[in-house]
Amino acid sequence: MKCVNVLNEEVKEVEPITIISDKKTYLVSIPHGGEFFPIKFLDKLNPNFNLTRNIDHYTTKLYKNLNSFNISFNLTSDFINLSRNRVVDYSQPIHLKTDPIHPLKVMGEALLKEEYSKEDEEEIYKIYEEYHKLISNTLEMLKRENSFALMLDGHSLYSIGPENTPDEGQERADFVVGTLNDNSAHPEIINAFCIKLGELANLNSMSVVKNKPYKGGYNTQKYSNPSEDIHVIQLEVNKKQYMDEKTLEIKTESVNLINKLIEEAMNAAFEKAKEIYFGV
Repeated sequence: MKCVNVLNEEVKEVEPITIISDKKTYLVSIPHGGEFFPIKFLDKLNPNFNLTRNIDHYTTKLYKNLNSFNISFNLTSDFINLSRNRVVDYSQPIHLKTDPIHPLKVMGEALLKEEYSKEDEEEIYKIYEEYHKLISNTLEMLKRENSFALMLDGHSLYSIGPENTPDEGQERADFVVGTLNDNSAHPEIINAFCIKLGELANLNSMSVVKNKPYKGGYNTQKYSNPSEDIHVIQLEVNKKQYMDEKTLEIKTESVNLINKLIEEAMNAAFEKAKEIYFGV
């Protein structure tokens, strides 16, 4: 698929999904880190819409090469938001009250100046369904391998809550763990993750909170099912810790540090899961 990188305007052929499958421990999903927009759909866009605003910048690096089966999306979440339901649930918080191809307005501007055709939507949603099928199939594979499946849904967030968020204008913690109020995974798995992450974050003068401002989005809600041995944790990393939010310049040393912290926290969660299921 021929695409343009919305950060640097590079044009190249891009596969929508990248899979790294050399591990059969836990799954890491990175749905919002993509930087590419398909060229064939550019003529549908409102030229005033900021295509860089909704990216979870550099999350493919933050969550890269963990001890995991890794699935990441290379297209922007403005093109397809994999963390939204195709049928809008208006009981959800404001930032979730949208479908996958109609993001909320940014600074009053809508993404599309012209709606996609029916054929366009079918093509776009085929990619959406492919990603979610991969998630479902991988979780089932991990259950067969381990008797349980553990998934991390990896994101980032702005240091100050932007418009259309539950905490607009407020400062945010460095790590936000989403657990659906501790219902997305076995409580001991959640505790193992949070305790290890909290210890390591504290050593590096960083903070960790649970479920504020995000308790867990569509993917966490869709896939978590502890009673059926599927455990999901959502993690948001504060962008100020690893990049300049104005220039978008990456802080490589900080990315590498945070990557290690996340890996250790997930390893702790995985070991706790093995202890719960096998007593080891």
